Amino acid sequence: MLTDGRRSLTSDDLPGGAVGALLRDAECDVGVLVERGQSIGIDASHPVVVPFGGSDHDWAAVEIGARLADANGARLRLVGVAEAAGRNVGEELAFASAAVQSVSGVVAESVVVEGGGTRMLAAAEDAGLLVIGLSRRWREEGLGSVRRQIASEATAPMLFVRRGVRSGLIAPSGSISEFGWSSVNLRTVDTTDNPA
Repeated sequence: MLTDGRRSLTSDDLPGGAVGALLRDAECDVGVLVERGQSIGIDASHPVVVPFGGSDHDWAAVEIGARLADANGARLRLVGVAEAAGRNVGEELAFASAAVQSVSGVVAESVVVEGGGTRMLAAAEDAGLLVIGLSRRWREEGLGSVRRQIASEATAPMLFVRRGVRSGLIAPSGSISEFGWSSVNLRTVDTTDNPA
């Protein structure tokens, strides 16, 4: 299910009204589109970018992102944050990329960023659409501070995704692939050096 969530999803409170009800009650996957004046422009020059940490909602975002990229002749880019404690984020992204390709045929580019959210946004500068899975704690925190900041600073349209009750097409069972990305502090990142 796809809905417009410009006002209700990006506020400081939990999503309310019709958007909140859909997120809370719908059994299917729910996508909430936030455009803020710029229309979606997915094509060969403007990829679908998915911040990825391996949660159920992130896998749902990858599945939707892969379908959108494939339908529009665009690239799919998965972005992970290197600071995930005790995890090899590069290997996790490679696993996700391989899973996407085996199921959908879409080749996903994997990008690991050092320093967190600001670099994550930099990795999405050319995005035609950002597809972002909700936090596991969205019922308590709404978007949460990291996703809310991405929503306020990103220039591309965003599609926030909440997994429904069905199991994923490409997600492994359990949380074996989960390494997280949303606890990174976006405001403390030094952006003066150039990433390689």
